[in-house]
Amino acid sequence: MSDPASLASAAPHKDQRHVMARFNIGDVVRRRELMNIHGRQLKIPDTERLVHLQFRRYAGCPACNVHLRSIARRHDEVLAVGIREVVVFHSKRETMLQFQGELPFAAIADPDQKLYAEFGVGKMSLLSALDPRSWRAVYRALRRSPNLRGAIGKAKIIWVCRQTS
Repeated sequence: MSDPASLASAAPHKDQRHVMARFNIGDVVRRRELMNIHGRQLKIPDTERLVHLQFRRYAGCPACNVHLRSIARRHDEVLAVGIREVVVFHSKRETMLQFQGELPFAAIADPDQKLYAEFGVGKMSLLSALDPRSWRAVYRALRRSPNLRGAIGKAKIIWVCRQTS
């Protein structure tokens, strides 16, 4: 891994709270124990499996949740080839439980984005968010989804009552 001190000036945003790391092919990450949103510990790296570590946007991100549901449907296949899925969101645990609580793989809450910085994951720029390729991917994901429930997490029902006299 590159020297983090030399990377401080390379951080993409002035308001970045943590020094961003950079990794090269073949680098080994330091061992860490994390707590998933269900309170169970997991170790990264895993001694028995490759870890597919994903850094996602906020917990309610429709595109992220559609993609994660597609991975969840094929979770047994992923495990069979020796890969462990771990997904990280920069959201609070309570919020993530509503959207990622039923995933068959580990979901990590990182509201302070400490892991994001440790792994060199920056913020999405406005320019990349407006890139037509991003919107095409979202459109394809939503079109393939049998319903929007998988895209937006659990349904929320709000009752509006009117007082009668």
